[in-house]
Amino acid sequence: MIIRDVQIKEFEAAARRRFEAIAIAKLRNEYPERLEHTPDERLRADVRIGWESAGQYGLTDEAWVLEFLGYIVQFGSDFGCTPETAWGGRILERTDLTEEQKIAELEGYVVRYLI
Repeated sequence: MIIRDVQIKEFEAAARRRFEAIAIAKLRNEYPERLEHTPDERLRADVRIGWESAGQYGLTDEAWVLEFLGYIVQFGSDFGCTPETAWGGRILERTDLTEEQKIAELEGYVVRYLI
């Protein structure tokens, strides 16, 4: 059996659409007030941008990307890049941490300093 490039692209597109649907549902469930006026197409675009941003920080596992998207909803699409969220960028840029450890560090920071 030979899988052609076009078939691989179709599989990738289907996987991306599946992830986007899961992410939109999860974010709407966790942040209903913040997202009540955000249309699905806008949220879908934000999820795509967030996926790319997560990849730049070494977050590739869907579970950790979903967690990262939650920080974007809470703190803004430029999470980690502003003076107010630079703490997040410092954690995410650490190359000595796994994806799981990065998310745990973010959660720990929020609990210690922001709640």
